[in-house]
Amino acid sequence: MCRRHGGRLTLGKVLHLSYMPENEPFEKLPVPYRPVQERGHHPPRLSLGFAIRKELAEFRRVALKEGLTDPRDIDHNCFSRLAGLVLGHLNKICALPPGDGMTTRWIHSREGIVVIELETNYNWWIPEEKQDKVVSVIKEHFNLPKDAKPRWHPENDIDKSSGPTTSQVSHPFPMTMRQIFQPPSSV
Repeated sequence: MCRRHGGRLTLGKVLHLSYMPENEPFEKLPVPYRPVQERGHHPPRLSLGFAIRKELAEFRRVALKEGLTDPRDIDHNCFSRLAGLVLGHLNKICALPPGDGMTTRWIHSREGIVVIELETNYNWWIPEEKQDKVVSVIKEHFNLPKDAKPRWHPENDIDKSSGPTTSQVSHPFPMTMRQIFQPPSSV
């Protein structure tokens, strides 16, 4: 059911990029946004995570609070450096291996322009057994409400035309339905 328009969602209604800005962020990933390699279905990439407002100020605050950098060394225009310091620190707290942890992604959302990404509709970054810990660490460090939940946000590099996206967007790592519904194996 479409929460704003009522009624049943069809592939044609949802896979128009005009639908996304009106209905995002999504609490659950709508089925039409799940890629299916066997059918050549490659919807736009969505990021599951927490949107952060005032991203530079928030990452600077966390970096200073955690003692990750000296206040005199902070380049006030270098978000990527601050994000790397902060997320590297949070990944260590959560015992996530390098390359498998939280990351930031530029998004197109009414909630913010940066998301602390846990996964996408194409890839899992955080092992399932560590997701609760990761969510609580993000909430604690970014002063998010206790009832805040990660949500699905469209990435910022999508084409905003009104046509169906299945023929407009291709991604290098499409997943099969089996991979989407099967939890990642712990290694």
